[in-house]
Amino acid sequence: MTRFASRILLLVLLLPVTPAQTAPLCAQPGADGSAQPENVINHYFPGPDGRVLAEGAREIPLEPPRPSGGLAAGDRVLLIQMQGARIQSDNDPDYGDSRRATPAAGWTDLRAGHFEWLRVDDVGSDRIRVRGGGPDGGLIHRYENREPEAADSPGRARWQLVRVPQYQKATLSGDVRALPWNGRTGGVLALDVRATLDLAGHALRAQGQGFRGGAAVTLEGALGDAADFRYRAPTSADRASLYGHHGAKGEGLAGTPRYVMEGGELRDTRPEADQRGRSDGYPQGSMARGAPANAGGGGNSLSLNNELASGGGGGAGGGDGAPGRDAEGQPRGGRGGAGVAPDRLRLIPGGGGGAGTRSRDAAPAGSGGAGGGIIVVSAGRIQGKGLLSVAGAEGRGAEDDAGGGGGGAGTIMLQAPFGDTSGIRLDLGGGAGGEAPSPGGAGGTGRLIVGGGVALEPPRGVHVWENFRVGHVPGVAPAWRCRPQGTLISGTVFEDNGVGGRPLDGFRQGEEAGVSGWPVRVADDQGRVHAHTRTNRAGHFALKLPPELEGTELDLRVNLPETWHAVAASEQDLPVAPMRHIKRGHWRFKAHADVQYDGLRLAVVREPELKKPDQRSITPGSTQLFPFHYRPHTPGRVRFHYRGNLQATTQWKHAFFLDPDCDGNSEYVDRDTTRWIENKPGRPACVRVRVEVPPDAEHGVLDISVTAETEIGSNPLDTALPERDSGIRVQLKR
Repeated sequence: MTRFASRILLLVLLLPVTPAQTAPLCAQPGADGSAQPENVINHYFPGPDGRVLAEGAREIPLEPPRPSGGLAAGDRVLLIQMQGARIQSDNDPDYGDSRRATPAAGWTDLRAGHFEWLRVDDVGSDRIRVRGGGPDGGLIHRYENREPEAADSPGRARWQLVRVPQYQKATLSGDVRALPWNGRTGGVLALDVRATLDLAGHALRAQGQGFRGGAAVTLEGALGDAADFRYRAPTSADRASLYGHHGAKGEGLAGTPRYVMEGGELRDTRPEADQRGRSDGYPQGSMARGAPANAGGGGNSLSLNNELASGGGGGAGGGDGAPGRDAEGQPRGGRGGAGVAPDRLRLIPGGGGGAGTRSRDAAPAGSGGAGGGIIVVSAGRIQGKGLLSVAGAEGRGAEDDAGGGGGGAGTIMLQAPFGDTSGIRLDLGGGAGGEAPSPGGAGGTGRLIVGGGVALEPPRGVHVWENFRVGHVPGVAPAWRCRPQGTLISGTVFEDNGVGGRPLDGFRQGEEAGVSGWPVRVADDQGRVHAHTRTNRAGHFALKLPPELEGTELDLRVNLPETWHAVAASEQDLPVAPMRHIKRGHWRFKAHADVQYDGLRLAVVREPELKKPDQRSITPGSTQLFPFHYRPHTPGRVRFHYRGNLQATTQWKHAFFLDPDCDGNSEYVDRDTTRWIENKPGRPACVRVRVEVPPDAEHGVLDISVTAETEIGSNPLDTALPERDSGIRVQLKR
């Protein structure tokens, strides 16, 4: 028999909204009615230069929008810090990295990507008053607009405000796109739909609308070095005389280089840098191979006359950009940008690619590609065939010299509890490097943040966060959560085994995996099923009940396989919640109309496996080993117990051995119980029973039993799980 003594706690967390809890912060769900949107649907409001928004602030100053349009009380808006990062800027191989804190992270401090949803409460001539989820109904985060002044100043920081339409229902009548980022606004496509978003064969597009690529500048040489990681951009006079070295870095989280590509043309973003001592966009220079944060580095001039070229580095998304190369294929060009992991709940555009070095043709040849933008979809249901694209743009090629780096892909964040996503394609690919004798590096793949009941198959290599709690975003809640149609129930079933975190604490963390393909249903006392689904790849599920079930007592039922267990804590251990555990895998609740029960976390645990050997016979005068193979699924500790019951006319010898690592290095156990050994999920342990039968044996049977006693965690709830048969019978064969 297998004895599995465990300590297990299942935490059932039902976070807002429930009838007994505070309602979510809402705007005006469905205020823009049913629509057939196409083209540009958002309005972008830049913040005035130098303006800082403090945590808890309610007043936001604004400049005129792009395109023209206004705000009104009740609007739902997205506030986002687009740029803001500090980098290590020494002219050495550690450029861009934090050598002491987070090696190779690409930055020493990252503020960009913070965002929150706000409701407009009042509109003035040059400012608005908002309500959010921060202190006293103000902002959650601090936002900063900053322009670099001195040559060693950190790069630009920039926030923007985006008006997001609040549709009741939306069926696309054409492609919907974001306006490109221009250094102050753009690069974001966001929409909020209370009921259903139907792509109807069209696309949501933000490809190449993120951070801009570095512009290639024709130069004939200066006093730079092939090993430079940063270098000053040429002044207007220098450009006229072709005096200068290296290629321009791309634009990214840490700032904007002096020379970028915008609308197919070179743009000088820092003409004031002609003055001595003024910043040209990045600390100590916006040219050369060092990669600032997620932007690609510029190609390096490998000779004083700039005839030996190298390509620009690729911008980053969730994955790193690739380095640019020289004519011999060596990575001596711009370095690739550093990717931002999707487990940070931040909205990040793709980094721009760095420019290749140029000694002949002018831009755009050899310029870096723009990064992909940001798409945020909030809908009660998403369906239809269509495309969501935040791909990076390709770097520009060149017949001579060097190619530009490709742009990194951007971020898609999908908030939808329901949907048929079988016809939806995702494009989160980085842009290819520009083809040339010295080619540019490719941009990194993008970031996908998705939760709820929908399941999206990410493209290969894309960085995904599927543990995102779909109903909970900073600030104002999505429309489908504020005004759900019927009763919505969503949550996650996951294996609370402590891989990368703490076991059996009710929180999904580290690498604790969701359990996929499990049936989840809601049934009444007569056994009638009113909603059913299966958990998706990440263990998420979502169920919708019709309004006519209001007031009905129902059960949420999760089918647990025999060797899986979910043990509910006592009532006093649970937070205020409308559900109560009544028996194994069943939770009782009362349906309410137009309410959302989300954030339900169902922690489950597998029993360890103890595989016994096959039944065998043994001949007189022989010796055999009978191995038992133990495989745990949670951390903890285990010890094994042995019992041998012999019925024979002669004495058989049988001994017990412990092999902690299943590597053949066994230790004799001089009693019926082994010492405790530590468990790690998936790491096996073995025990063996050695049986010797004397030559004169005529009759006999040996019943062998091995049990595994497992201890997990330190919770006060102690639950004994069922014992499993782990015995075999050894018979004499003559």
